[in-house]
This record gives sequence, C-alpha cells and structure tokens, in this order.
Amino acid sequence: MKGENVSAWEVERVVSAHPEVEDCAVIGVASDVGEADIKLFVQLRQPGALEPSALWQWLAPRLASFQMPRYIAFLNAFPRTASERIMKHQLDRSVDDCWSVPDRHIHP
Repeated sequence: MKGENVSAWEVERVVSAHPEVEDCAVIGVASDVGEADIKLFVQLRQPGALEPSALWQWLAPRLASFQMPRYIAFLNAFPRTASERIMKHQLDRSVDDCWSVPDRHIHP
C-alpha cells in the first residue's frame, strides 16, 4: 500500500471504534499506480446508518494518510469460519461496486 507497511489490524482497530461499526476488515486490492490500494469492508450495527464518505471523513484525523482506505464497501454480514473469524480471502477484490475516494482526496 504505496510503499508503506500497513497493519490491517491497526486500521481495523480504528474503524471498529466508530459507534456505528459492528465489524470490519481491510484487504489490499490492485492499484493503478504503485503496489496496492486499501479496500475497507464494513458491517454496520444498523444498515444505512452511515455513509461511506462520512466514515472516511471520520477516519481522516485518526489514521495516517497511507492507512486511509481508497475504497469502502458495506456488507450485511461477513463470511466467517466456524470459529467466527472473517474469511478475508472470500471478500470481493473488485472496486466497481463500492465507494471510492474522490481523486482530489487521495493522499500521495
């Protein structure tokens, strides 16, 4: 993710602190430039209670610029293992069906 080592756990910990977030997961997705972009998946406590842009704005002062997600997708539920761990390998890596940060807001 742009030459920096991004800890998914650190980003997920901050996202989980938002009062509307039930659970979340971060993955790397193909980038037009550089190594990878960050895609954030979020399960809300109440569907529709939060817009992706509002979440992104809430995260901006709490995460380093290289930790900020480029894409945000909301899910009703995560695919999980029998032990309730999120199966990140089953999350959709496409970026066509999710919110994307407007280009003017992408951090270098």
